[in-house]
Amino acid sequence: MSAAAMAQGGNLTVDFGGGYQTLSYKMQDGVTRGDGKAGFTGQIGYQYYFTPNWGIGIGLSVRNFNASSVADYMQATPNAIDDDGELCEYRVYYNQLRESQKAMQVSFPVGLYYQKALAEKWTLVSGLGVRVDFATDNSYLTDAGNLDTRGWYERSKMELPNVPNHHYYTASDFSGSYKMNTSASAFLNIGAYYALFPDLEIGAQAYGSCGLSKLTDGSNSQLYFPDVQSYANPAYNGVLNSEAAKGSRTVAIGGAVSLRIHFGKNGGKQLPKDDDFRPQYEDAKLKHQIDSLQNVADQLRKEQEQKQNANDTEKRNLEKRIDALQQEIDRQRKELESSRQKTEPAGSASNGKPAPESVINHKAEKPGDVMGSFGFRGPSDSVINGNFSDNIDLMVEKMQKNPDMRIEIVGHTCNIGDEETNKEIGLKRAQAYKDELVKRGISETRIQTSTKWFTEPLVPNTSDANRMKNRRVEIKIID
Repeated sequence: MSAAAMAQGGNLTVDFGGGYQTLSYKMQDGVTRGDGKAGFTGQIGYQYYFTPNWGIGIGLSVRNFNASSVADYMQATPNAIDDDGELCEYRVYYNQLRESQKAMQVSFPVGLYYQKALAEKWTLVSGLGVRVDFATDNSYLTDAGNLDTRGWYERSKMELPNVPNHHYYTASDFSGSYKMNTSASAFLNIGAYYALFPDLEIGAQAYGSCGLSKLTDGSNSQLYFPDVQSYANPAYNGVLNSEAAKGSRTVAIGGAVSLRIHFGKNGGKQLPKDDDFRPQYEDAKLKHQIDSLQNVADQLRKEQEQKQNANDTEKRNLEKRIDALQQEIDRQRKELESSRQKTEPAGSASNGKPAPESVINHKAEKPGDVMGSFGFRGPSDSVINGNFSDNIDLMVEKMQKNPDMRIEIVGHTCNIGDEETNKEIGLKRAQAYKDELVKRGISETRIQTSTKWFTEPLVPNTSDANRMKNRRVEIKIID
């Protein structure tokens, strides 16, 4: 800024702080976000105030962001060829593989600022604007879990693990860097400053920002890409550069300490010079100014008390609503516990095996919505669990209230056994529930049955508990 502009009024600010500063991105099924991450921010800025209250500002800041994700799913590459020239399906099982991501940005914020005197030495300051963000450094590192590569041979119905000459192995240590785009983000901050001296203030502020454009575009690449023809160049692409995540953006919420140095007539709150603190109240003009300020301060105190009373009332109402909500939560928790006890078969507590699940979606209304899901204990089990009767009644009741509703019952299995056997079991499961609904008065013309066998697992078939979750029927609304 020019010296003439600075003479009109402005502030030089230096801020340093931190908070929740992370990368936000959409994830595919089987990939979840990790714990919240902390980051730091540092900024130097200049705000030019063209009136005592309003100004514009620019700055230079450095910020870092941290994030993590956990991959727990199976990735399949069909039509792969092993070293013996045999056709197979190359599978990658991600077993709680956690990737930590770090990104550093240099940013140039531009915004509109507002300041207002609260008391003799206190000033409220807020800012709103956009920043241009340049990525200067970023990296990723896997620090927990692993991936397990295997081959599925359709002809022999066999999955082979740990065969090094066919490139079936377990790996866990991957690191690298991402290519990140120049991006834009919106910011908002608000803080209060205390005058140590007429031209120097110290303060604290809260800030928030959200990316307006994507740091990474994501891609259709697999998270771990094997060269299934030669296996010469397997590559771990990283979550942000793969199909596992789409479009990362920055999100920041935190606080900072700040110093403000005033320049020109509108830089501060127009505090008197040191010499003016001497008892010169006999001066009529000065006394009038003091009285005027006192009237404004009294009015502000009254408004503050009124707002405080209003806030107390709102607080009491909110507390009542919270109490009522907590009572409802406690009631539903008891119902959930009771439901779990009902669905737990005799002897399950002693043998430690989980019970099949029965889930009803009360919000299902439109075609494609899943009304309910009912589980099966054994790999070949197709008998309806008697403890599911109440939830079946709920579906029957909903279909009776909606006589035009048609449904499809889809049978699912785990991955134990061959394809034909699982298709047969899946259809038996679907037919069992169709027979049950017909027995309860629903016309069979309103019901279709099908099976997806083990092609659409809810979770990876990597444990007995997961396989039980995949052994189920899903009842979907057709129209």
